Amino acid sequence: MKISKIILFCAAAIVFSYGAFKASVGTIENINAQYEAENPVSPEATAADAEMPMDIDRTISHTAPSTEETVLPVDTGADYAIYERELFVTVNEGESWIPVPDDTELGYARISDYIDTISRSNIYISGEKVSVAYGGRGPENISILTTDTRGQVWSVGSISRTATHDLEKGYEKMHIDFIDGEQTGFLVALRNEGTSQAETLAFRSVNMGVTWDPVSVENALYDEIMAHFELQGTLNE
Repeated sequence: MKISKIILFCAAAIVFSYGAFKASVGTIENINAQYEAENPVSPEATAADAEMPMDIDRTISHTAPSTEETVLPVDTGADYAIYERELFVTVNEGESWIPVPDDTELGYARISDYIDTISRSNIYISGEKVSVAYGGRGPENISILTTDTRGQVWSVGSISRTATHDLEKGYEKMHIDFIDGEQTGFLVALRNEGTSQAETLAFRSVNMGVTWDPVSVENALYDEIMAHFELQGTLNE
């Protein structure tokens, strides 16, 4: 008799639970059917967002990881070296070498991704100040890594709206230099040289490389910058 009561009780509990579950599902479906989004996303809006450029204005400057001087088994006679896919610079004729770090900030160019494009013209070295210009491929803007403490502190400046949006081919060559006691900086980025799509961008800094302003081809300063690097500038010609 007790067993029959237990079985009957369990059956009733199962029926009750199933009924409650169906009621809950019905309530949720009813709520979903009546729901109206406050800010519905249309397919047109999604497509438009996907086409928006990614090279938005970014912070003027931020820090990159510090690096320690080291000794390299190289004798290049130059003041920079690429060793095991890493860029090093020297300010003491090769007695020690300063590793140039990757920028770890999300959305900024990493120099390790541009090793194959680095040449002496990308690098400025004077005394203990080192600046390296690189970047510009895909959605990444041009960046300038700088230290004047032999790697103990690195800062990164980024030039907004310089991304090429080309994932395979960015700028073939860059030139960077400082004059007027390093107060004024010149930077040139070249792309598609020798073609109908040739493009030469020029920039000037008046605050020791903290920020960089574009210089248009109509500006007399453009020709001055080109002459400084012994270049013949073209801009979408």
